[in-house]
Amino acid sequence: MAEMVRWPEAARLATSFLLTLCVVVQTLALVLSYYRHPRNRARVLENLLEGCVLFQIFACTLLHGQLLYGYELGRIAPTGHVCLRYIIFAVATLLAVTVMASIRKAWPLSVVLAAGL
Repeated sequence: MAEMVRWPEAARLATSFLLTLCVVVQTLALVLSYYRHPRNRARVLENLLEGCVLFQIFACTLLHGQLLYGYELGRIAPTGHVCLRYIIFAVATLLAVTVMASIRKAWPLSVVLAAGL
């Protein structure tokens, strides 16, 4: 994350735009998934996993915002959100394994890989 302060202003703005777009698209996916599918145990767990992905994107956006704020101040401030990211990763892993067991497909494990970044 510290290398982002060396990026040009256009790249930092593009990253902010892409993170905002990710939040909007993931929120849309969560809402559409909630209203589209019937309510059963597997679908509720999938919706919880979608919500966990949204929280992971929020955490990454929070880190990016703190980096930009520190750049404006002229120093890199410590984030202090390590525990939040660990908790989101643990919940995402638990939900992905639970969803994988309930639908008997392996695609939810890709969420664990993405959350580990």
